[in-house]
Amino acid sequence: MASLEKSRLKEKVAQGSAICASVRALAGAAGTNCEWSTNAIDAISGPAFRFKKLQERLLSDAAVVAVIGSEKSGKSTFINAWLGRVILPSHHLRCTLTTTEIENVGEGGKISLAVDWLTKDQFDSLARQLNAAGERAKKDLAELDKHKSHLETLIGKAKTITEFSDCKSLREEVRRIVASPDTAYAVARARIRMHIPNLSIGTVICDAPGIDSGLQLHQDALSKLLEDCDAVIMVKDITRPTPPDPEQALIERVQRGAAAQGLAFNDIYFNMLIARDWDFGYLPEVVADYRVHGTNEPETIGHAVSSGCIRMRNIDVIDLYGRVPLGTRVVVK
Repeated sequence: MASLEKSRLKEKVAQGSAICASVRALAGAAGTNCEWSTNAIDAISGPAFRFKKLQERLLSDAAVVAVIGSEKSGKSTFINAWLGRVILPSHHLRCTLTTTEIENVGEGGKISLAVDWLTKDQFDSLARQLNAAGERAKKDLAELDKHKSHLETLIGKAKTITEFSDCKSLREEVRRIVASPDTAYAVARARIRMHIPNLSIGTVICDAPGIDSGLQLHQDALSKLLEDCDAVIMVKDITRPTPPDPEQALIERVQRGAAAQGLAFNDIYFNMLIARDWDFGYLPEVVADYRVHGTNEPETIGHAVSSGCIRMRNIDVIDLYGRVPLGTRVVVK
């Protein structure tokens, strides 16, 4: 954050905190028997708490960044690129069933994964929402039924924290926790702690469920995240830059939130357009690890520098993706 912008934000946060303190003082002077006093204290409790948390972040240079977008827009892939290593699973199917947070602990800090598990009531609510979603949630319901006995052993568990010696073992456990159906449906939240280069210690990157998932559980998690974050990055497929209705509604919500805090919309909202991989991993007759995708090093195309994937210039793979249906058989001779 530039020093001038940070100074300006500090000033606005201090003003907000002072207003909350003044209202609390006036309400206290009016006494607990005054209806206005009680209503005023209730009204400012939320903003006062958020101002306090924001002041703490500003003092430490930390921030909470929400990475959002529609399902399969490439959020996890974008975050992996930001981290400089593959930690979050990315696949053609939904690969994030819950909010996954990555906190920077600084170089040399312990690598760990903390998991909050759904309560019985929360899990039952998820099952009802999936049933109400109908055909769209058919696969989810089948997975719930298939793994019911194992999921029941996880529901209601106390928070678990696991430490790792390296990122490879962390990646394998993260995949199991947030993407494996025999576990992921019982997870309320996953929080990774690891070193993230070039970010202030304490900064948190949040990978949110898809805006268009259709599940109230995901919408509630997204609402809570937006209330607590300092910046929002919307990840979009570059071939579909026009936001659909769910994305547009969320953008308008962020605009209102920025205005309420006295901030310019462009101070907290950023669009990230990405070139999407063309993934053939779901075709049974094709080796799952081979893809047709773009590259940032076009001069290496045609040379033996990949593990078998077919690489193209980004502009060409974007054009191909728009003209050829997904699932088209690719024969390499």
